[in-house]
Amino acid sequence: MDALTLSKYDDLLSDVLLDQVGLWFETRKMFPRYRQARTNKETVIDLVRRVALGATGLAAAVEELLDQEYLSAFLRHKSEVRLADFRLHAGRYFSMYLPEAGYEIALTDRYKVVTKQSEARVVATKRYTLGMVISLCSGSVAKLSESEIQRMERESADF
Repeated sequence: MDALTLSKYDDLLSDVLLDQVGLWFETRKMFPRYRQARTNKETVIDLVRRVALGATGLAAAVEELLDQEYLSAFLRHKSEVRLADFRLHAGRYFSMYLPEAGYEIALTDRYKVVTKQSEARVVATKRYTLGMVISLCSGSVAKLSESEIQRMERESADF
């Protein structure tokens, strides 16, 4: 997945599965002009609850999320490869709500001097020892082109 696509997916999923389900702050988006997704918040919150309680599996949760009108429209003309990328990325977001995830998202002001805003951070919710694998905390890496680096610097979207 290229960096632009990953950024768009991440902005959307952090909005829908973090910001809109009760996170007490808004996560920073890669695109400063990002507009909040118009989803049924109650439906998404219920879906997250069912994942957290083990009543709905990750794959089923992702498919149910894709049934939301806004997300369905967003993905309507995507290729099968892009749809698979989105499903995989959405599954990563849902996995943080599993009881065995062992972490949560919290607020930090550590970089506020540079970014002028609060940021999200990952905090352990259980004790980890050397060599343990945190399998439910994963992500994606995408190589940035020179033009993407310049855009991020121009828009202060650099992490």
